[in-house]
Amino acid sequence: MPIACVLVSHLPLKVELLRQPDLHSKAVLVIEQSGTQKLVVDRSPSARDTAVGMSLEKALARCPQATLIEADTPLYRKKWDRILDGLEQRSPIVEDADLGMAYVDLRGLEKLYGGEAKLVKAFVDAVPQIYRPRVGVADGKFPAYAAALHAGPCGAMRVPEDAASFLAPLPVTHLPASWKIKERFLNFGLEVLGSIAKLPFNAVQGEFGKEGARLWRMANGQDDELVVPRQHAETFACQIDFAAPTVSLPAIIVALESLLTRTFADKLKGRFARVAYLEGRVDNGSTWSKRIGFREPVGNRDRALFILKSRLENLALPGPLETLSLTLSGITGEAGRQESLFSEVRQRDQLDDAIRQLKARLEQIPPIYRIREVEPWSRIPERRRALVTYDP
Repeated sequence: MPIACVLVSHLPLKVELLRQPDLHSKAVLVIEQSGTQKLVVDRSPSARDTAVGMSLEKALARCPQATLIEADTPLYRKKWDRILDGLEQRSPIVEDADLGMAYVDLRGLEKLYGGEAKLVKAFVDAVPQIYRPRVGVADGKFPAYAAALHAGPCGAMRVPEDAASFLAPLPVTHLPASWKIKERFLNFGLEVLGSIAKLPFNAVQGEFGKEGARLWRMANGQDDELVVPRQHAETFACQIDFAAPTVSLPAIIVALESLLTRTFADKLKGRFARVAYLEGRVDNGSTWSKRIGFREPVGNRDRALFILKSRLENLALPGPLETLSLTLSGITGEAGRQESLFSEVRQRDQLDDAIRQLKARLEQIPPIYRIREVEPWSRIPERRRALVTYDP
């Protein structure tokens, strides 16, 4: 099954460099809080010996002169969603695999575009060239991803029929796994994919469990996962232009009140929103953005305005705003909830609601799992139980 991987590598870094061009000559680390520690989300090429997923402490030990930038994930997500919208104009089956990486099912499209070469070029052209997209084509997701990594900027690469031979000399760091697992492979002296592919399957599975089995298959060019079509979240957006650029909070609040009035009166009409996203264009060409999650779904202008005003009290802008846009997402129809008489059911409902709130705020399924027994009699600990994603 022909699959294309559309890759915009270092998307967070590219967005930050567009906002702050003076960072081009510096070693940059884009970081975010993850649990009790800060991790590297992206890095510039000059931040040598650091890697995505590495702890900030370890990254600074290797690159002490790096400039640190707090990740603006909602802005990166918004830019990426616009790119995905462009890809979907060329194919009905587009998977949002990760921030900056999408898979496209190419079946049945070659004749429509007059051949694979023209089809692939259409996907390269679908992404703004300023992001320097790369496209890889193969009969599986991972080989297509590996090909995209090695395609030139704004270019494409096709994996030959012997995918295993193509993958063999590539570094282990190409595997779609956590930095911790990659580091374990490297500590075993397994530096290229071919060294993993040559190992017995049972040995890799026994040492790394289910994840190791998946990675072994990928190293051998075996990836039969289907392209999962992107799911669209319903959103409502509107924008207002200021008569003159402003940093005045009262003026911004007035504009925000106008946007909320239009949104709740014309679009939501009795429905509720869980998340508000504010974005403004600054007069120096950069952008400002802020994402605010509501603890409970909000269904009227006054309640939403009260919450947003409280979150903007200590507003710090990078410059005067020329425009202000408001996007409401996490749309729901709930106005109230009938609670169960049974305490266990109430606790489960509260847990489900908390997870839905987290999902809306994080814009992804939170890392919360159920423990399920699989083979409790097995001698291999990894086979006894499995972690299943909890998604109410």
